[in-house]
Amino acid sequence: MVEQRRQSLQQHLDKVRQDLRKNESTTGSSKLYSGAYSKISDEMLRDMAEKEGFDFVSMISRTISFRKRITQDDENNLLSGTENRPIHPRDGISGRRHRRKLASLLEENTAADTMTLRRDELGELPKAEILRTAEEHGWTYHDENITDNAWNLLFRRHTPESTP
Repeated sequence: MVEQRRQSLQQHLDKVRQDLRKNESTTGSSKLYSGAYSKISDEMLRDMAEKEGFDFVSMISRTISFRKRITQDDENNLLSGTENRPIHPRDGISGRRHRRKLASLLEENTAADTMTLRRDELGELPKAEILRTAEEHGWTYHDENITDNAWNLLFRRHTPESTP
């Protein structure tokens, strides 16, 4: 357990990728276990799964289920509407704390042209909520960068379109 805590964020994320592939069934479903990865929240697990081509399906007990992404033209898209739904529907203490932290970071950067938010420090917030809130404060999501110690979301200030 102590050895796990000393691993870098990148090592933990690599383990998530490995487990997604290892747990994938022949039908394209996979699962991860909440709390099994130190430094990584359930919402970050979902973000990683989405980067690997999986969509969130459900969470039962501590098992988070995913399914290989279904193409847009699939008539039997059973996952419609799950992409922005929080994994934990009840807003817990840490969710409120992360929301306050996000608001504070957005307020601190009002004069900047670029902004970097640490995804790993906003763990309980769904990525869609982070992006939507930043957009409401004048930021456009640009890219993300994962290093050994941080998962950074990179933003640029909206540039107003000139009107004739």
